Amino acid sequence: MTKDIRHTSYISRLQTLPDLDSSSKRTLLCSIATDITATFICISKHIENGTLSDEHTASIESIIDIIKGTEVSYRRMLERR
Repeated sequence: MTKDIRHTSYISRLQTLPDLDSSSKRTLLCSIATDITATFICISKHIENGTLSDEHTASIESIIDIIKGTEVSYRRMLERR
């Protein structure tokens, strides 16, 4: 897989946070959110077209499960307060 040097990783981009003002932080996170959204849309289209199967998307499903679990845990913690 070739690396597109025009796009840096999210981690690299997030490492600049301490040096950014509030507006730039918001812009950076919006940019990352847009990239993530576009990525999931693209993956979804490949699933619909049959280019990707469950075997290929297992790692993505794991991430989604972690996010869902975190949401439930956080909500339960708030409900206990």
